Amino acid sequence: MQTEITILCKNKGVCEQVGKSEPFFTAENILPGQNISRPLTIHNQRKNDLCSIAVTGHQTAHTQTDLASQLELQILRDTTVLSAYPLTQVLSTTTPLYVDTITANTLQKYLWQIVFKKTASNEYQGASITFDLNLTFTCDDGTALPTPSPTTTSTPLPTTVPTCTSIPPTQLSQLKVTEKNDYQAKLSWTKVPKATRYILNFRTLDNKSVFENIDLGTNTTYTVSALQSQQSYAFTITPATDCAVGEPSLPQYIYRAKTGQPADPNTQTTIPSATKTSAANSQNKSGQVLGTSITTTETPQSTIIYSSTTSWISLTILFIVIFILFIIFMRRKRKKTQNDDPQ
Repeated sequence: MQTEITILCKNKGVCEQVGKSEPFFTAENILPGQNISRPLTIHNQRKNDLCSIAVTGHQTAHTQTDLASQLELQILRDTTVLSAYPLTQVLSTTTPLYVDTITANTLQKYLWQIVFKKTASNEYQGASITFDLNLTFTCDDGTALPTPSPTTTSTPLPTTVPTCTSIPPTQLSQLKVTEKNDYQAKLSWTKVPKATRYILNFRTLDNKSVFENIDLGTNTTYTVSALQSQQSYAFTITPATDCAVGEPSLPQYIYRAKTGQPADPNTQTTIPSATKTSAANSQNKSGQVLGTSITTTETPQSTIIYSSTTSWISLTILFIVIFILFIIFMRRKRKKTQNDDPQ
């Protein structure tokens, strides 16, 4: 994360950046799913005026690939996302996009970040973009209607965002679940040439809990802890270089005893099918970037087991009951016949 930028809105005059002006965002490499962050503090020193913040921008340089379409500008305050604008909207709008309003005599901290969509495909490798962000401050006492007299300043903030040019591994890693209990699973996988790290993704089969892009470095074993004893899980491992990601392994499953799920994989007659939903799937031969997700579709199963032992016991009991009823019936009939005969 880069150093903090501070802007002062003084009691009189314009809002100004404190210290030396420098690029808001700078990054040599950014991967899909990652972001570039910059803290921004705005101190409204005016005693009676509210100050509202808005943003616009314009593109100054870029490669042929439209990288802006894969970037999003997010502004956070106290971990809450105040605004999230597609960068293409920020760079094309002529009307400043509202961010926040700061009350009089207040210091407010923000986190501004550029987020690279995790679904971005390989065509964006090597792409770059440079753009300016303009922050507009409108300060008044909050009662000026219908036309306030704003004090406005624009701060140009050039940004450069080049992306990854590394070649990803082309082989699959072979993943296995070597040990497991109710709460842990030990995984191991084969090394892949040119891979400098491995990425673990796992989830519950109902997709209620999904854990993505866990970087395990060069390790080829890992123990996943804190699993839920009644949940079934799917795991994949993906080889990667410093910034490019290869193909994920075939999923490995742990099945738990739960309604609609078998307690043991040996009783599983239909294995859930895994479907890749990433737009980058067709380009994996030339390299895949972060963001491919696995969606598992479970086939509903209904299993009925008939026990031969139970069936024979049931038939025997039924036969005995019928036989006893027959004996009782014959005895009553004989007694009636004897009563009807004359002595």
